[in-house]
Amino acid sequence: KDGTLVTQSFHQGQLHGETTYSFPHAKAIARVESFENGRLVSEQHNYRSGAPQERVTVAGAGRTISHWYEAGTPKSREHFKGERLVSGEYFNSSNVLDSKVVDGEGMRIVRDEQGIVLHEDVIAQGRPVKRTAFFVGGEPRAIIPYLLGQVDGTLRTFAAGGLDRKSVV
Repeated sequence: KDGTLVTQSFHQGQLHGETTYSFPHAKAIARVESFENGRLVSEQHNYRSGAPQERVTVAGAGRTISHWYEAGTPKSREHFKGERLVSGEYFNSSNVLDSKVVDGEGMRIVRDEQGIVLHEDVIAQGRPVKRTAFFVGGEPRAIIPYLLGQVDGTLRTFAAGGLDRKSVV
């Protein structure tokens, strides 16, 4: 109905192999799902150019999530066990390692498609404990404390120029 072309493969009545979804009214592949005997094992979303944007791979209790910039360079690669971040590598748009998480501890730097830093997360025991969000110019926009994945403590927000706008407990 929306112009998306879907192709699916089956084996003995179950999805098996790749299922693809095109962008509406286009031949370019927007999403690829990979199945093994009816079980989803990976899903990849692509840019309109066809380059990969995000891939999620599931194996047992873990999953790996990879992101790319549209030029094809890696943006991030994260490994989770359940909801806990076990390891991660985070790259700038020039493919230089920005930050990493090892054994559930470290710093995660998240960038937009142009490579601008959106926020930094301090990770402890596989969970974020503090997020610092930034304005486009790199000044802090908010500092958000977390406990067990929930906002906990004093949330500080800032106006452009770094002036402390308000704090909420």
